[in-house]
Amino acid sequence: MIKVSLCISGHRSTDVPEITVFHNQLPVVTAQVSGPNQWIDFEIEPAEENLLTIDFHNKKPHHTIVKDGAIAEDMWVELHKVRVDDILLQTWFLDDGWYCPRYFDEYLKDFPDSPDKLPSQRIWHFPGAYRLCAFPVDFWSWYHFERNDHITLANMDKDLHRWEKFVGSIERYQEIVDEIKELCRA
Repeated sequence: MIKVSLCISGHRSTDVPEITVFHNQLPVVTAQVSGPNQWIDFEIEPAEENLLTIDFHNKKPHHTIVKDGAIAEDMWVELHKVRVDDILLQTWFLDDGWYCPRYFDEYLKDFPDSPDKLPSQRIWHFPGAYRLCAFPVDFWSWYHFERNDHITLANMDKDLHRWEKFVGSIERYQEIVDEIKELCRA
């Protein structure tokens, strides 16, 4: 099992935003997002291929309140951070995802060429699904190697060992992680 935590903010209109998280198309958790920086925790059993999807499903056209031609109030959701096994992931894990909005019919009448999916869109004003990047059963080995594709290091000419210092090891030192968690609780 791996523990996943999502940091999400929600802005209410007439109702509180609600999301459901799916792991490989199976629902894992449903939660109301009632304020800023709310952490939603759940566990998944990794499969050979894993896809996490966050579905913002309760927004309706009446949640966007327009006064004098401008939006006065709206319901939306924003994804900020992801932790796996209590370790904060780098932003590329979020930014490699796709948002697939389910536009309202009235909106599509005015904007018929709206895209079906948007890359790294972490604020959602329409109901829809955000698909995080897919990963294999061994999350941490995959994350370590994928992270290397996203690294940019400056000043390599000044420190030839900078790459090794930055990349680190894929070894999991559970006793150190447990000790740090214990210190944080104290």
